[in-house]
Amino acid sequence: MGQAIQEVTWIITGDSGQTGIGPKEENPVVRLDELLQPHVALSPGEHPTPETDIAICSNERMAYIYALKPSITVEKLAERLKQESRIDLIAWRSGQDVHVLNQEHGTKMRFRKGQTWTDGYNQRWEIEGDMKALDISAHNDSKQLTYGEYPDPLARLWAALHSHEGEYLVVSAKPKHQLAGNSTSPKHPGGGGHGSLHATDSLCPLIITGTDKRPKHLRNVDMKRFLIDLLTE
Repeated sequence: MGQAIQEVTWIITGDSGQTGIGPKEENPVVRLDELLQPHVALSPGEHPTPETDIAICSNERMAYIYALKPSITVEKLAERLKQESRIDLIAWRSGQDVHVLNQEHGTKMRFRKGQTWTDGYNQRWEIEGDMKALDISAHNDSKQLTYGEYPDPLARLWAALHSHEGEYLVVSAKPKHQLAGNSTSPKHPGGGGHGSLHATDSLCPLIITGTDKRPKHLRNVDMKRFLIDLLTE
């Protein structure tokens, strides 16, 4: 092993963390289709019909929810979802802005790319509303942002809500809970899950040996540049 470390650069990491899901008796699974009744949700493997109102794509602790009719707005869906105490964050895009609602604290904010605020990754933003919605601390003198329990939340939500076309929400569950789109969605009571913005879902180990170089920032998105630099040095 010592020879291998001397001759080869080793990088060991993961693509996410894992958050524990509560046991079945604690009712950890949030059925989004039931919360959004009487809207008719698209059934898995089916094509939309004139009767289909929404489509739910759940991924353990987060979900995309699509409004399929002009009469159904993402804002109206968000109003329905915010009544559920097991939901953590609800976000959607409107024009140039991303809107975020924190269910537990009842706080709202919106943001877009800009110049006023700079975060620890040198990303710049315009922000209105209560930054506590994403556990962000703002330093007014320096116009610097410090992130809390949601690592790099602005860039991640911005990317998710600009990744494809459509009218949709991004929804995440509180720790110990997961989201399901229907009765057949995979469920993991007593196990683990990930997908949300929360730190326990997001942070993972990173072990590097065989080089003194380090990524510019400790994010998965920075690993590409780091690997290219190692291969071309």
